[in-house]
Amino acid sequence: IAEIYDPETATWALAGTLTHPRRGQTLTLLSNGQVLVVGSYAGCSAACTPGRTISEIYDPASNQWSVAATTQNDRAFHSAVLLLNGKVLVSGVAGSGLGANRTMSELYNPEAKTWTLAANSTQYRSDVPAVLLKDGRVLKVGQSTSVTGVTGAATTPELYDPVTNTWSTISPTNYRRADNSLTVLNNGKVLVVGANYNYLGNFSGQTIAELYDPVVGNWTIAGTNTYSRVGNETALLN
Repeated sequence: IAEIYDPETATWALAGTLTHPRRGQTLTLLSNGQVLVVGSYAGCSAACTPGRTISEIYDPASNQWSVAATTQNDRAFHSAVLLLNGKVLVSGVAGSGLGANRTMSELYNPEAKTWTLAANSTQYRSDVPAVLLKDGRVLKVGQSTSVTGVTGAATTPELYDPVTNTWSTISPTNYRRADNSLTVLNNGKVLVVGANYNYLGNFSGQTIAELYDPVVGNWTIAGTNTYSRVGNETALLN
């Protein structure tokens, strides 16, 4: 059962029932005003298993959910980003038994209502934030604590270019990142905050923030938090 919050009345209302139970899913607001939900992790119950590949669309006009196209790879604890061309880029997966190819990315076309393969990412990442840069590229930074043996991803961000359909690694962050947040600022730079000590073995990233400049392609220190941050969220204020 989904719900909608109305900030004017400060109330919640029911928003229909999804066709499949979900855990570890993403929600993406499409250009047409509808909402795309992708992914599920079978750990919540056997009923969640179909949601690994069956995506759904919420239509606010009818207040109903309907089954959308099927992804070509299992998805859970992935990332989903609305591109400037209206398509949705989905990448990453986590969970035992999930995903034939854990670097496989996909694109959802709302007009054609289809999924097509995109280029494979350079590294396996799960439960990692991705943001749309002002130039239309997508940035992913960090690695999940649920992934072992791929700690290189903790310092090696990557960019997806929808024009060339390619992923490429960029300059490394100054500190390892896991369970971090990403926020695009008004000036186009990207703020990364947080890290997980248990996974990375260092405290520095938990308090030291960094800024990525897409124009020059480098990372700089962005001050120190008052408190350590792990699994945090950040929000851009007006």
